[in-house]
Amino acid sequence: MSKGDDWREIQAQEHKEKYEALAQKIGIDKLIPLIPASKERVAECLKCDEELNLIPLTAWDKAAGQVGGRNEKCTCCGHPVWQKEHLAMEGPWLGHNTPFIHTLCTRVCVLKHVARFHYL
Repeated sequence: MSKGDDWREIQAQEHKEKYEALAQKIGIDKLIPLIPASKERVAECLKCDEELNLIPLTAWDKAAGQVGGRNEKCTCCGHPVWQKEHLAMEGPWLGHNTPFIHTLCTRVCVLKHVARFHYL
């Protein structure tokens, strides 16, 4: 095994531990309903795509609470949304024991982690 392989394994383990901790804190049961694909689709994708990139990113973004686009309104305050990066501040992402997860990237990573390790 080369140094590069060791580094990749360490990075993968750190990634898994980070998103597992976040998913556990939010609640796996609250996140599973947000997965934007069927169990069958996720299982099929995992055969050749560990990162689940065959499921469109727009589906993950929407599942993670992204709001935006023409004539859409913020689900929290009702104001018109013009930025695609605007995130809904509701649902499992904001709870009594959970710090608000404020980046779309982090939310998508949490959802993909749950899809890989808890959905099937």
